[in-house]
This record gives sequence, C-alpha cells and structure tokens, in this order.
Amino acid sequence: MTDNNPLGTDLDDLRAKREHLRREKIYRSILLAAEKVLLSKGYTAMTMDDVAREACLSKATLYKYIDSKSKVLFEIISRYLDDQVEMVRQIVATKKRSSEKLRAIIAEVVAFHRSKSNIGRIMMMDESTSKFLRLIYENDGKAESIAFQKNLSLLKEKHSLVVKLITGVIEKGVATGEFRPVHPMETVFFLEALLSGINQARFWDKKKIDLLEGELSEKIFVFVYSSLSVQRETPFNDTVQKAYGCSRRGAKGVRECKTRTAAKTTSKR
Repeated sequence: MTDNNPLGTDLDDLRAKREHLRREKIYRSILLAAEKVLLSKGYTAMTMDDVAREACLSKATLYKYIDSKSKVLFEIISRYLDDQVEMVRQIVATKKRSSEKLRAIIAEVVAFHRSKSNIGRIMMMDESTSKFLRLIYENDGKAESIAFQKNLSLLKEKHSLVVKLITGVIEKGVATGEFRPVHPMETVFFLEALLSGINQARFWDKKKIDLLEGELSEKIFVFVYSSLSVQRETPFNDTVQKAYGCSRRGAKGVRECKTRTAAKTTSKR
C-alpha cells in the first residue's frame, strides 16, 4: 500500500535537510581545524590526530568525512576555489559595466589572497606541500593514483569555471565597445599571472608592495584597464586618485593624477 501522506514526506525532507546542514557544519569545522594545524605545525608535521583534536572530534568520526592528509589539502584548495567561483559569479550577475565588474573582481581576489596569506605562506615554505602543489599544476595524468587524478580533475574544473566567468566579462566588454578587440582568454591568463605574481612577490618582500588593500587592487586595475580601454585612458575616479595619493578630486584631481603617474613613469626609466 502506497503512503500518500504529504506531511510524512515533508518531515522526511526536513530531516534530510537538517542532516545535510549538520554534516556540512562538521565538514567546515574540520577544514577550519586543519587550517589552524597547518599554520601552527606545517603540512609535514601535521597528523590526522592533530586535526581531530583541533576539531574536537574522535578520529573515527573524522575519518567518516576525510580519511587522509592529502585529502584534507585537496579539500582546503577545493573550498578556496568554491569561494572564488561564488564571488566571481555574484559580481558577473550585477548590471555594472564590464570595467566595473573587472575592478570588483580584482579587488575581491586581492582581498581573498590577503585573507589567506598566512596559510599560503606555510604552503609555499613547507617542502611537502610545495611538492604536492607542483603535482597538482604539473601532473601529466600518469604518475599518481586514480583517486588523485579524480580530485585533480575536480580542481581543474573549478578553476576553469572561474576563468570562464572572467573571460565572459572581457568578451562582453569587447562586444559593447568598452574594451578594444583583445583575445579574452589570453587576457584572463595574463591577469591571473599578474595577480599570482604579485601575491608571490609580497610573500618574498612585503615592503616592496606595502600598500593598503584598496590601493593595491586599484593600481592593478589601472594597469590592466590601460591596456584594455579603447581610449587608452585610465578611469581616474576618486578611489584611483586616492590610491595614487592625489589630494584633489574631480577634474583637477584627474589632471594631478596624470601628472603624478607620468612623473613616476619617467623617473623609473
């Protein structure tokens, strides 16, 4: 006899939803605990016992969610990419012009890198983690296990989605005449290389790029936009003027900024 009680179905759905939320909460607590252990001990010295202790879970419970150190690292990187996908997706969904979307994306990426700078530093300094990351980026699909290849493919898919979303912003800018005709995919490749390079440069010598978060992202945007703009003009709005240390605002501020940036460029030659 078939149970057609809608109330029973609703209760089952509610229980399933609560269970999903409960498991998701535990999963996030495990990853946060793993990040803390990574910061304090490094990847090489970290053990699953450390993670279980930091997460206030038994080792048996931990292994129901994540069963190895390498899986922990994969999941941390995967969640980073999930956050980036969601951030870029929200910006792309706005009704802003392509240049403003690009500005917002750069600002969010710079802020994200800074928020994760400590754990990024640990990963770069730890020999085992560095080797692990090289496997992710250089793996040819033959050296590692099937499980590793499956996880690697998942990370690449998420990264590709971020690239695709930003590429769409460039494509629309070109289509509307806001950007000059450029190769969208190549442009995103160079932008990603620039952001990654600046992040690594700050790791080695923070004083060389000792700027406030907003100032750094605006200078990166100005640099990128100057190569994309049809007029080849930098959008010296109030935020950019502040980033370049220009005291005035409006038209006079634009002239002052142009003079300052031209002088800086000349002095560096």
